[in-house]
Amino acid sequence: MSAKTSDLVTEEVQVHIEELIKEIGITNHTKDISPGSALGENFFGIIARITVNGKDKSGENKVLRFIVKSAPRNEVIRATAPVRNAYNREIYMYIYHERALKSLDPVKDKIAYDKFKKFQENLFEMAKNATQPGPAGKYAVIGHGDCWSNNMLFKYNSSSKPHPPSEICLLDWQLARAGSPALDLAYFIFTCTDKPLRDGHYDHLIQEYYESLSSFLRELGSDPDKLFPFEVLQEHLKKFCIFGLFIAITIVYGMSSEAEDIPDIHNMTQLEELNFETSNIQKYYARIRGVVLDFIKFGYEF
Repeated sequence: MSAKTSDLVTEEVQVHIEELIKEIGITNHTKDISPGSALGENFFGIIARITVNGKDKSGENKVLRFIVKSAPRNEVIRATAPVRNAYNREIYMYIYHERALKSLDPVKDKIAYDKFKKFQENLFEMAKNATQPGPAGKYAVIGHGDCWSNNMLFKYNSSSKPHPPSEICLLDWQLARAGSPALDLAYFIFTCTDKPLRDGHYDHLIQEYYESLSSFLRELGSDPDKLFPFEVLQEHLKKFCIFGLFIAITIVYGMSSEAEDIPDIHNMTQLEELNFETSNIQKYYARIRGVVLDFIKFGYEF
């Protein structure tokens, strides 16, 4: 193995690649290994592009293409950066997104299935870009960042009557950041509502949100039609709701689970423990399928 190749892919990784090729059923193969990124593009990973030429079980020529990402082996980086935790976190996210794909029928939900599978290829980059202040331009605001029902306190004038709360208080602002106002809205709606509710009330919920926002802006002396027009909110929902989809894939998994399914996060020793199995997987599939289908229905980007 040449020095250049060994810099890209270790012998241990090569063994795993060979096992995968064998599992797929490719024989009499050759491998071409080349860099998957240019110098300066990726400081926290080693990216390799692997092309495999061989024959399948029927004797037909077959070409496989892989992108292999490995943790940096430089001792300085490993000593100063949380390499293991970062890669465990990434593996954990991939597992969740593979689960989400299983919620869609590749035939019955073909459009959604194909689009979501494509989304998986760039989901981290797309979600990261959506949460930056730059894309929101002059409409960027300080948002909560973790806006779902578990981070809200509800006050009721009478606890004995099932009426809407009189006040709501947001808690846990550790993830606050600048970005589009639509980020928190998308996070809340797509983690805390199901498809039947959105089918009947989605437009009303968005209108209610905007009217409430407008009322507060007027109290503060601003004109909502100039500061954040309803048409801009609609544009932002189309562009930034991708963050709601990204978050729902993980948050809804825990929300769909029984208490006994979920590990005690305060006593975890490894991030892998969060890769638990829920006893309500069909409930999770139904919720996530509804989210993805609604993104298709509303024409939201992902």
